[in-house]
Amino acid sequence: MDDAQIISLLFDRSEQGLREIEKSYGEKMRGLAFRLCGNEQDTGEIVNDALLAAWNSIPPARPAPLSAYLLKIVRNLACNRVRSRNAALRRAVVLPADELADELMSDDPEERIDPAALASALNDFLASRKKTDRLIFLKRYWFSAGISEISAQTGLSVTAVSVRLSRMKKSLSELLEKRGIRL
Repeated sequence: MDDAQIISLLFDRSEQGLREIEKSYGEKMRGLAFRLCGNEQDTGEIVNDALLAAWNSIPPARPAPLSAYLLKIVRNLACNRVRSRNAALRRAVVLPADELADELMSDDPEERIDPAALASALNDFLASRKKTDRLIFLKRYWFSAGISEISAQTGLSVTAVSVRLSRMKKSLSELLEKRGIRL
């Protein structure tokens, strides 16, 4: 079943839409949640919470593509779960996106970030990269994949992936600085 049909079912408030989401995207949703939170119990709860969030937001939303919409919900829920779980344990956790933000962070906490300018800069940065580099960057900093996992998926060595990530972080930092964006 395609995305339009699934969304149509959700607009009709048919629970079959949720079953179709589970059938089409459940494995990807569980995979992302597990990579971020690291245990099966949290993974199941996050996927269920994501299905509820999709049910509550569609309608009125008509996300395109549906997979990106669902994975964004899963990612946000999983990151929140990991942060709150580790805060309760008074333990610091560094997610890959946090690692990137720390490297690009401004020393001046008073500076405000324009979200639209940042989004535009990130889109331009990724558009200027080769397909493999975009894949590496997104897998690491959006999907929180490990460097060895990215290495296996791309056929590049672990060192090559690490070097590319390092160079891309430096290039992104330079681009943001040129545009006057300080994180």
